[in-house]
Amino acid sequence: MNRISTNLFSRFLSIGVFSLLFYSVNGFSQLTGSVNVGTGETYTSLTNPGGLFSAINASGLSDNLVVTISTDLISETGSVTLNQWTTGAAYTIMIKPAGERMISGTLAGGALIHFNGADNVVVDGLNDGLNSLTVANYSTDISDFTSTVRFSNDATYNTIKNCVVLGSSRFTQTGTILFSNGI
Repeated sequence: MNRISTNLFSRFLSIGVFSLLFYSVNGFSQLTGSVNVGTGETYTSLTNPGGLFSAINASGLSDNLVVTISTDLISETGSVTLNQWTTGAAYTIMIKPAGERMISGTLAGGALIHFNGADNVVVDGLNDGLNSLTVANYSTDISDFTSTVRFSNDATYNTIKNCVVLGSSRFTQTGTILFSNGI
């Protein structure tokens, strides 16, 4: 190879290696296919830091995603909302249980599961005798926006079906399933 070809090859190789390292180090990998969430899985939570919602917010989707809740998630903090992912915005997320499962926590002043502008999410508890899903926020706080599930900022084309949704908030600005503008 001549000197120009060698320089070009070296630059392309350097860019390729840098890109691979950059994406690997930053965890940039769009989600697709199916993923299990639960004890011993890649994601042990939906709404805790480092959980599935964090990964979707950071990476987006490259196709539809089926999320199977494989164990009870009884320590959800609600600290990470699911925002509208910017990459693959037209794709759908389906959340379903494997067996009788519970997603629960105790969160005052916020939602246990918050869809902040996120579109095309289906939570299907299936409720077929073998599989069912209960979502519960055990907080009795009277703070604004205390809820179990919250849709805000134009979160559209979302469905919650065949689930038991429990909450015990007691204030006018709250609800077990809350639809709101803003935050």
